[in-house]
Amino acid sequence: MTSDGNVHAQHRTPRQRHGTACAISPSQDSGAAADRKVDVVSALEDYHDAAKQLGQHPQDHGWREFYKLVGYGLQERAPESVSILTKFSELRSSSGASHTVTLLGIALKATLTEESFRAILAPGTLTERLRCLEKELAVNEADVAGIMAARQNSFTSARRFLAAQVVLSAVFDTLAGKQANFADLGTGLGVMPRQINSQRSYERFAPDLRWPSGVPEFRPIPINKRFGVDRKPMPNIDWVRKCYGLSPYYDELLGELLATLQERDVRSAQVSLTELDLLDIDVMRSFLRREAINSVNLSYVLYELDVDLRGQILEVLISELKSPGLIIVTEPNSELTQQGCSVSLYLDNNAHPLELCTVSDGHFRGTVVPGADLELFQSQFPISYES
Repeated sequence: MTSDGNVHAQHRTPRQRHGTACAISPSQDSGAAADRKVDVVSALEDYHDAAKQLGQHPQDHGWREFYKLVGYGLQERAPESVSILTKFSELRSSSGASHTVTLLGIALKATLTEESFRAILAPGTLTERLRCLEKELAVNEADVAGIMAARQNSFTSARRFLAAQVVLSAVFDTLAGKQANFADLGTGLGVMPRQINSQRSYERFAPDLRWPSGVPEFRPIPINKRFGVDRKPMPNIDWVRKCYGLSPYYDELLGELLATLQERDVRSAQVSLTELDLLDIDVMRSFLRREAINSVNLSYVLYELDVDLRGQILEVLISELKSPGLIIVTEPNSELTQQGCSVSLYLDNNAHPLELCTVSDGHFRGTVVPGADLELFQSQFPISYES
């Protein structure tokens, strides 16, 4: 547990690009956020650093060469690369550096033919490939910039519900008569809230994720209502496909997602999809109060925001959630530049998170390594394991 309540304390902290944190409106930055003076030079440095580190990621599942190329382009001050990212930093200063780099790749992939996009990744020197990238950005800047202004990286995984199922069931199992009013914030395609309480989905994926004491048993969560929340336009399967890299690894994960969407209990789950930008603070407060939300999940959501806005989102959730005030936060290690992720938990409207665990693969297969507070959590909310 960190003394300042910062769930990102173990991660590299990006430079702060502007002044005091404040609420901003959906899509493009406006209102109070628009009054902040954006340090474009600092923003470009952040994008370069993020792209360089993403380009050195230990796993290559179809994006690494693109990230490496963006880093090289910014290093060389390639005019089209610099131009589109400069304009983006002024339009959406709320976006985190790693997220911005990934969003550039997704927007290009969505705009170009697969053949043209693969040409940017084709074998060759960085100089040759940069010429190809610059040409495509010059021709397609308006389309790429329009997508980046309106969209997020909405990658949706069929496995990321596993930790939430374990944590929510452990907590609510100890609270006799209490039901969950649950919201998955930044839900992407909205499969995660549908998978909650799907024993079939759980038993399909859980054996691939080994906790310290084995595989947790499936336990249902007493749920009153559940929501999938994301900014407008709500992601659809076509957009989510664009967020997947071109690789056999991602082909396999996409196949899992598509198969999960066809499972009867997932399809029939009663979930309300809600268009809401988390940065529209007043609207978010109204939603939390109106629906009496008492538990939320944020999976790979906060890293998408500039560092000075993440704490503000958490502060609102901590202050507004009904008891037991449960917030599950799953974040990629080192701003997405390292393999795996961390899972933290805020409980009882407490600003100090419990560090539950890290997971060796961010797609929730592999090994769960205990965090500093997993033993404490289990002493209060026991997790039952398969024998």
